[in-house]
Amino acid sequence: MITVYGKPDCTDWARSKAILESMGLTYRFLDIASDFEAGKRAENISGGQSSPVIVFPDGSFVVEPSDEELTAKLNR
Repeated sequence: MITVYGKPDCTDWARSKAILESMGLTYRFLDIASDFEAGKRAENISGGQSSPVIVFPDGSFVVEPSDEELTAKLNR
């Protein structure tokens, strides 16, 4: 399953969410604004404080992806 670390009101997350949902993909969303541990995990994965951090089942991830980057990753 795809895991997303982000903030509910983030515009980058809104774009990524629309793509995931338009493709009918299931994901788990972890709110880094209200869940300290999730925020630390996202920081460890991404090496910084950018969001969203989208982690794929194979362990690969993207940080603040463009629509094109996320779509290309999902179509592989």
